[in-house]
Amino acid sequence: MIHAMMVFSLGLGKYGTSLAVLLGFIVVTWVGGVILQNVLASRLRRFGVGGMSILAVEALRQLVPLLRWALIFAAVSLAVRLLALPPAPQHFIDTVLQGAFTLLVALAGSAAIRAAFSQWSRASGDAAEARTRATLAPVLARSCQVFFVVIAALLILQNAGCNVAGLLAG
Repeated sequence: MIHAMMVFSLGLGKYGTSLAVLLGFIVVTWVGGVILQNVLASRLRRFGVGGMSILAVEALRQLVPLLRWALIFAAVSLAVRLLALPPAPQHFIDTVLQGAFTLLVALAGSAAIRAAFSQWSRASGDAAEARTRATLAPVLARSCQVFFVVIAALLILQNAGCNVAGLLAG
């Protein structure tokens, strides 16, 4: 694969190198995600939960797609760096990628919180408490997700150069 990337990049110069890096990362990311999902599924089938808690397994299962996106964003960042763009477009792309990473971290946090609340709703001995937890868990998980996304949006706006003091005060 590396040889094919080298041949492809030689024909197109710096654009070919950037495109080859981007395509290589996307392929590696996709294959890595499939392997990680298969390993998680086989471990669960073979050992049950074993030493890992259900919460940890559920959090890992929800973080695999987010990890794929993080690697794709890293590939785009590296490919753009190889292009050696002028400062203005480079700054714009950096700002967009910082926003994407910030949103990705917020989504990862909300996925972990959602898995924690899902586990919390199932861990009850009393039937009335179980119904209460089953009702509250999705509401609390969604509230945390909205909170994380709002904080991420404020961070993205601040990194883009907007004054967010009015948004916070108002």
